[in-house]
Amino acid sequence: MSAFKPWLFPLAALLALVTGSSSASLITHFELSGLSPFTTSGSTDLLTVTALDASNVVVPTYSGTAHFASSDFAALLPPNYTFVVADSGTHTFSLELFTLGPQSITAFDTSDTSISGTISTTVVARVPEPATLALLAIGIAGLGVSRRKH
Repeated sequence: MSAFKPWLFPLAALLALVTGSSSASLITHFELSGLSPFTTSGSTDLLTVTALDASNVVVPTYSGTAHFASSDFAALLPPNYTFVVADSGTHTFSLELFTLGPQSITAFDTSDTSISGTISTTVVARVPEPATLALLAIGIAGLGVSRRKH
């Protein structure tokens, strides 16, 4: 009968990490979160991508590369990103959407495109600043005054 050797566990974990053979959960999909249901055209938004297994548990050892796509062809999307150990399976990105109406953003793994996740939002027009509206009102009033004089 062999004696219990707790010092072997870290060594076994390191070996599994180096060889890629591990009984740890494998990623099956991404969860995308943080984007509100409505976003303003041209504003910078934050999007969090989380690597999950089939039981929706975070896979902290995920080290694949995520690629982004959007139904908004004018969108400014993050470049491809390779997850690192410090991410623990979750990373936050910034992006900008421009085309008004319903839009979606999809992240997928570059080596296995079946690993993906999608989030949707509706892009709305930017509301003019109050000062802009005040200038417009002054301009219209000025036109009215100049027409009365002539």
